[in-house]
Amino acid sequence: MRAQEIYEKIKNAGVEHLIGHFPNPGVIADVVNLRSRLEWLRGIPGFQDELTLLEKSIIFRTTSIQIQIPPDEWRSLQNAISRLIPKLLGLRQYLNAFLAQQDQISVFVKIPDFLDFAAVIDFEVKLQKTLSQIIFHSKIKDGVRLELRSWERGSPLWLELFLGTQAAVNVVAASVWAGAVVYKKIQEGRLHQEYVRGLKLRNDNLEAILEAEKRLLNEIVDAEANNIALSCYDGENSQETLERVKYTIKEFAEMIEKGAEIHPALQAPESVQNLFPDFKNVSKIESKIKQLAEKSQAKSQ
Repeated sequence: MRAQEIYEKIKNAGVEHLIGHFPNPGVIADVVNLRSRLEWLRGIPGFQDELTLLEKSIIFRTTSIQIQIPPDEWRSLQNAISRLIPKLLGLRQYLNAFLAQQDQISVFVKIPDFLDFAAVIDFEVKLQKTLSQIIFHSKIKDGVRLELRSWERGSPLWLELFLGTQAAVNVVAASVWAGAVVYKKIQEGRLHQEYVRGLKLRNDNLEAILEAEKRLLNEIVDAEANNIALSCYDGENSQETLERVKYTIKEFAEMIEKGAEIHPALQAPESVQNLFPDFKNVSKIESKIKQLAEKSQAKSQ
Protein backbone atom coordinates (compact mmCIF):
# COMPACT_ATOMS: atom_id res chain seq x y z
CA MET A 1 0.00 0.00 0.00
CA ARG A 2 1.29 3.44 -0.98
CA ALA A 3 2.46 5.69 1.87
CA GLN A 4 -0.01 8.39 0.84
CA GLU A 5 -2.87 5.89 0.97
CA ILE A 6 -1.92 4.93 4.52
CA TYR A 7 -1.74 8.58 5.52
CA GLU A 8 -5.15 9.33 4.01
CA LYS A 9 -6.71 6.30 5.72
CA ILE A 10 -5.42 7.35 9.15
CA LYS A 11 -6.48 10.96 8.60
CA ASN A 12 -9.97 10.02 7.41
CA ALA A 13 -10.42 7.62 10.33
CA GLY A 14 -9.88 10.45 12.83
CA VAL A 15 -8.06 8.02 15.11
CA GLU A 16 -7.66 10.57 17.92
CA HIS A 17 -11.46 10.38 18.40
CA LEU A 18 -11.70 6.59 18.61
CA ILE A 19 -11.42 6.45 22.40
CA GLY A 20 -14.41 8.78 22.69
CA HIS A 21 -16.66 5.91 21.67
CA PHE A 22 -15.90 4.22 25.02
CA PRO A 23 -17.23 6.87 27.45
CA ASN A 24 -18.07 4.63 30.41
CA PRO A 25 -17.23 1.02 31.38
CA GLY A 26 -19.49 -1.33 29.45
CA VAL A 27 -20.79 1.36 27.08
CA ILE A 28 -19.89 1.84 23.41
CA ALA A 29 -21.38 5.03 21.95
CA ASP A 30 -22.17 6.03 18.36
CA VAL A 31 -21.34 2.55 17.09
CA VAL A 32 -22.13 3.32 13.45
CA ASN A 33 -19.58 6.14 13.41
CA LEU A 34 -17.00 3.97 15.21
CA ARG A 35 -17.49 1.21 12.66
CA SER A 36 -17.01 3.70 9.82
CA ARG A 37 -13.76 4.94 11.38
CA LEU A 38 -12.43 1.40 11.77
CA GLU A 39 -13.33 0.53 8.17
CA TRP A 40 -11.01 3.32 7.01
CA LEU A 41 -8.13 1.53 8.75
CA ARG A 42 -8.56 -1.76 6.91
CA GLY A 43 -5.53 -2.91 5.00
CA ILE A 44 -2.93 -0.83 6.84
CA PRO A 45 0.01 -3.20 7.40
CA GLY A 46 1.23 -3.82 10.94
CA PHE A 47 -2.06 -3.37 12.79
CA GLN A 48 -3.97 -6.50 11.92
CA ASP A 49 -4.02 -8.02 15.43
CA GLU A 50 -5.93 -5.12 16.94
CA LEU A 51 -8.08 -4.53 13.87
CA THR A 52 -9.04 -8.21 13.52
CA LEU A 53 -10.13 -8.29 17.18
CA LEU A 54 -12.30 -5.22 16.64
CA GLU A 55 -13.76 -6.43 13.33
CA LYS A 56 -14.83 -9.74 14.91
CA SER A 57 -16.47 -7.98 17.83
CA ILE A 58 -20.03 -6.83 18.43
CA ILE A 59 -19.09 -3.46 16.91
CA PHE A 60 -19.47 -5.01 13.45
CA ARG A 61 -22.46 -7.20 14.35
CA THR A 62 -24.90 -4.81 15.95
CA THR A 63 -27.29 -2.40 14.28
CA SER A 64 -27.78 -0.36 17.45
CA ILE A 65 -26.41 3.16 17.79
CA GLN A 66 -25.30 2.59 21.39
CA ILE A 67 -24.66 -0.71 23.12
CA GLN A 68 -23.86 -2.02 26.57
CA ILE A 69 -21.65 -5.09 26.87
CA PRO A 70 -20.03 -7.12 29.69
CA PRO A 71 -17.09 -5.34 31.42
CA ASP A 72 -14.46 -7.91 30.36
CA GLU A 73 -15.46 -7.68 26.69
CA TRP A 74 -15.56 -3.87 26.91
CA ARG A 75 -12.06 -3.70 28.45
CA SER A 76 -10.66 -5.98 25.73
CA LEU A 77 -12.02 -3.73 22.97
CA GLN A 78 -11.07 -0.53 24.79
CA ASN A 79 -7.51 -1.80 25.28
CA ALA A 80 -7.23 -2.65 21.57
CA ILE A 81 -8.32 0.89 20.71
CA SER A 82 -5.91 2.36 23.27
CA ARG A 83 -3.01 0.45 21.71
CA LEU A 84 -3.96 1.55 18.21
CA ILE A 85 -4.27 5.29 18.79
CA PRO A 86 -0.67 6.26 19.69
CA LYS A 87 0.79 3.95 17.02
CA LEU A 88 -1.43 5.36 14.29
CA LEU A 89 -0.91 8.96 15.35
CA GLY A 90 2.86 8.43 15.36
CA LEU A 91 2.70 6.86 11.92
CA ARG A 92 0.54 9.73 10.63
CA GLN A 93 3.01 12.30 11.92
CA TYR A 94 5.93 10.49 10.30
CA LEU A 95 4.14 10.06 6.97
CA ASN A 96 3.10 13.71 6.94
CA ALA A 97 6.75 14.75 7.24
CA PHE A 98 7.82 12.16 4.65
CA LEU A 99 5.18 13.13 2.11
CA ALA A 100 5.89 16.84 2.48
CA GLN A 101 9.28 16.20 0.88
CA GLN A 102 7.73 14.95 -2.36
CA ASP A 103 7.87 17.26 -5.35
CA GLN A 104 4.70 18.33 -7.14
CA ILE A 105 6.38 17.98 -10.53
CA SER A 106 7.06 14.32 -9.95
CA VAL A 107 4.98 11.34 -11.01
CA PHE A 108 4.60 8.16 -9.00
CA VAL A 109 4.74 4.80 -10.72
CA LYS A 110 3.34 1.59 -9.30
CA ILE A 111 5.41 -1.30 -10.63
CA PRO A 112 3.54 -4.52 -11.45
CA ASP A 113 4.03 -7.37 -8.99
CA PHE A 114 6.93 -9.04 -10.77
CA LEU A 115 8.43 -12.08 -9.06
CA ASP A 116 11.58 -11.96 -11.15
CA PHE A 117 14.15 -9.25 -10.38
CA ALA A 118 15.19 -9.15 -14.04
CA ALA A 119 11.57 -8.34 -14.98
CA VAL A 120 11.66 -5.32 -12.66
CA ILE A 121 14.82 -4.06 -14.35
CA ASP A 122 13.31 -4.61 -17.80
CA PHE A 123 10.21 -2.68 -16.77
CA GLU A 124 12.26 0.27 -15.54
CA VAL A 125 14.29 0.37 -18.76
CA LYS A 126 11.10 0.32 -20.83
CA LEU A 127 9.53 2.98 -18.59
CA GLN A 128 12.52 5.27 -19.05
CA LYS A 129 12.37 4.90 -22.82
CA THR A 130 8.60 5.38 -22.89
CA LEU A 131 8.72 8.59 -20.85
CA SER A 132 11.73 9.94 -22.74
CA GLN A 133 9.78 9.71 -26.01
CA ILE A 134 7.33 12.38 -24.89
CA ILE A 135 9.02 14.64 -22.32
CA PHE A 136 12.24 15.38 -24.22
CA HIS A 137 10.55 17.45 -26.91
CA SER A 138 11.46 20.83 -28.34
CA LYS A 139 8.24 22.38 -27.07
CA ILE A 140 8.80 21.45 -23.41
CA LYS A 141 12.50 20.58 -23.15
CA ASP A 142 13.56 23.56 -20.98
CA GLY A 143 14.08 22.25 -17.46
CA VAL A 144 12.90 18.73 -18.23
CA ARG A 145 14.64 15.98 -16.30
CA LEU A 146 13.99 12.35 -15.61
CA GLU A 147 15.35 11.46 -12.18
CA LEU A 148 14.54 8.65 -9.77
CA ARG A 149 13.90 10.53 -6.52
CA SER A 150 12.74 7.69 -4.30
CA TRP A 151 11.89 4.01 -4.29
CA GLU A 152 9.10 3.19 -1.87
CA ARG A 153 9.53 -0.32 -0.53
CA GLY A 154 6.66 -2.72 -0.17
CA SER A 155 4.39 -4.71 -2.40
CA PRO A 156 3.96 -3.29 -4.92
CA LEU A 157 7.00 -1.08 -5.39
CA TRP A 158 6.47 2.64 -6.04
CA LEU A 159 8.91 4.91 -7.86
CA GLU A 160 8.99 8.70 -7.61
CA LEU A 161 10.20 10.14 -10.91
CA PHE A 162 11.06 13.84 -10.96
CA LEU A 163 10.26 15.39 -14.36
CA GLY A 164 11.47 18.95 -13.82
CA THR A 165 8.55 20.91 -15.31
CA GLN A 166 4.77 21.00 -15.10
CA ALA A 167 4.61 20.72 -18.89
CA ALA A 168 6.33 17.34 -18.69
CA VAL A 169 3.88 16.19 -16.01
CA ASN A 170 0.98 17.33 -18.20
CA VAL A 171 2.10 15.41 -21.30
CA VAL A 172 2.71 12.29 -19.20
CA ALA A 173 -0.77 12.62 -17.71
CA ALA A 174 -2.33 13.01 -21.15
CA SER A 175 -0.45 9.99 -22.49
CA VAL A 176 -1.32 7.83 -19.48
CA TRP A 177 -4.97 8.79 -19.92
CA ALA A 178 -4.80 7.86 -23.61
CA GLY A 179 -3.06 4.61 -22.69
CA ALA A 180 -5.90 3.79 -20.31
CA VAL A 181 -8.43 4.51 -23.08
CA VAL A 182 -6.57 2.18 -25.45
CA TYR A 183 -6.26 -0.50 -22.76
CA LYS A 184 -10.04 -0.32 -22.22
CA LYS A 185 -10.65 -0.65 -25.98
CA ILE A 186 -8.31 -3.65 -26.17
CA GLN A 187 -10.24 -5.36 -23.36
CA GLU A 188 -13.56 -4.61 -25.07
CA GLY A 189 -12.15 -5.92 -28.35
CA ARG A 190 -11.11 -9.19 -26.76
CA LEU A 191 -14.59 -9.73 -25.37
CA HIS A 192 -16.07 -9.00 -28.79
CA GLN A 193 -13.66 -11.41 -30.45
CA GLU A 194 -14.72 -14.18 -28.07
CA TYR A 195 -18.34 -13.47 -28.93
CA VAL A 196 -17.66 -13.45 -32.68
CA ARG A 197 -15.69 -16.69 -32.50
CA GLY A 198 -18.62 -18.21 -30.65
CA LEU A 199 -20.80 -17.49 -33.66
CA LYS A 200 -18.64 -19.92 -35.67
CA LEU A 201 -18.46 -17.67 -38.72
CA ARG A 202 -16.55 -18.59 -41.84
CA ASN A 203 -12.83 -17.88 -41.52
CA ASP A 204 -12.86 -15.12 -44.12
CA ASN A 205 -15.72 -13.34 -42.32
CA LEU A 206 -13.99 -13.73 -38.98
CA GLU A 207 -10.70 -12.39 -40.32
CA ALA A 208 -12.50 -9.39 -41.83
CA ILE A 209 -14.05 -8.54 -38.47
CA LEU A 210 -10.75 -8.93 -36.62
CA GLU A 211 -8.97 -6.79 -39.19
CA ALA A 212 -11.64 -4.09 -38.85
CA GLU A 213 -11.16 -4.06 -35.08
CA LYS A 214 -7.42 -3.74 -35.52
CA ARG A 215 -7.88 -0.75 -37.85
CA LEU A 216 -10.28 0.85 -35.37
CA LEU A 217 -7.76 0.49 -32.56
CA ASN A 218 -5.04 2.07 -34.70
CA GLU A 219 -7.39 4.93 -35.54
CA ILE A 220 -8.03 5.49 -31.83
CA VAL A 221 -4.29 5.59 -31.11
CA ASP A 222 -3.78 8.02 -34.03
CA ALA A 223 -6.55 10.32 -32.79
CA GLU A 224 -5.30 10.28 -29.20
CA ALA A 225 -1.74 11.03 -30.33
CA ASN A 226 -2.87 13.93 -32.49
CA ASN A 227 -4.93 15.36 -29.64
CA ILE A 228 -1.91 15.19 -27.32
CA ALA A 229 0.28 16.91 -29.91
CA LEU A 230 -2.26 19.71 -30.28
CA SER A 231 -2.77 20.21 -26.54
CA CYS A 232 0.72 19.55 -25.13
CA TYR A 233 3.06 20.54 -27.97
CA ASP A 234 1.29 23.68 -29.19
CA GLY A 235 0.02 21.90 -32.28
CA GLU A 236 3.41 20.51 -33.32
CA ASN A 237 2.16 17.27 -34.86
CA SER A 238 4.96 16.28 -37.18
CA GLN A 239 5.16 12.63 -38.13
CA GLU A 240 8.09 12.12 -35.76
CA THR A 241 6.18 13.63 -32.86
CA LEU A 242 3.08 11.57 -33.58
CA GLU A 243 5.08 8.35 -33.82
CA ARG A 244 6.75 9.06 -30.49
CA VAL A 245 3.42 9.74 -28.80
CA LYS A 246 1.77 6.70 -30.37
CA TYR A 247 4.63 4.53 -29.14
CA THR A 248 4.18 5.87 -25.62
CA ILE A 249 0.40 5.40 -25.64
CA LYS A 250 0.75 1.77 -26.71
CA GLU A 251 3.45 1.11 -24.12
CA PHE A 252 1.34 2.68 -21.37
CA ALA A 253 -1.63 0.53 -22.42
CA GLU A 254 0.54 -2.59 -22.12
CA MET A 255 1.93 -1.48 -18.75
CA ILE A 256 -1.58 -0.83 -17.42
CA GLU A 257 -2.62 -4.32 -18.52
CA LYS A 258 0.25 -5.75 -16.48
CA GLY A 259 -0.85 -3.81 -13.40
CA ALA A 260 1.25 -0.64 -13.58
CA GLU A 261 -0.18 2.72 -12.55
CA ILE A 262 1.11 6.28 -12.92
CA HIS A 263 -0.13 8.97 -10.55
CA PRO A 264 0.60 12.61 -9.80
CA ALA A 265 2.01 13.77 -6.49
CA LEU A 266 -0.82 13.81 -3.98
CA GLN A 267 0.20 17.34 -3.00
CA ALA A 268 -0.45 18.44 -6.58
CA PRO A 269 -3.46 20.76 -7.09
CA GLU A 270 -6.79 19.23 -8.04
CA SER A 271 -6.47 20.56 -11.59
CA VAL A 272 -3.36 18.40 -12.05
CA GLN A 273 -4.85 15.42 -10.22
CA ASN A 274 -7.75 15.45 -12.69
CA LEU A 275 -5.37 15.10 -15.65
CA PHE A 276 -4.59 11.52 -14.62
CA PRO A 277 -7.01 8.60 -14.96
CA ASP A 278 -8.66 7.00 -11.95
CA PHE A 279 -7.07 3.56 -11.90
CA LYS A 280 -9.82 2.26 -9.64
CA ASN A 281 -12.32 2.87 -12.45
CA VAL A 282 -10.36 2.30 -15.65
CA SER A 283 -13.32 0.46 -17.16
CA LYS A 284 -15.33 3.70 -17.03
CA ILE A 285 -12.72 6.01 -18.51
CA GLU A 286 -13.67 8.04 -21.58
CA SER A 287 -11.41 9.62 -24.16
CA LYS A 288 -10.45 13.25 -23.62
CA ILE A 289 -11.42 13.80 -27.27
CA LYS A 290 -14.98 12.70 -26.50
CA GLN A 291 -15.09 14.89 -23.39
CA LEU A 292 -13.93 17.93 -25.36
CA ALA A 293 -16.53 17.24 -28.06
CA GLU A 294 -19.29 16.97 -25.46
CA LYS A 295 -18.23 20.24 -23.81
CA SER A 296 -18.13 21.98 -27.17
CA GLN A 297 -21.58 20.68 -28.04
CA ALA A 298 -22.97 21.78 -24.67
CA LYS A 299 -21.63 25.32 -25.19
CA SER A 300 -23.22 25.59 -28.65
CA GLN A 301 -26.67 24.64 -27.36
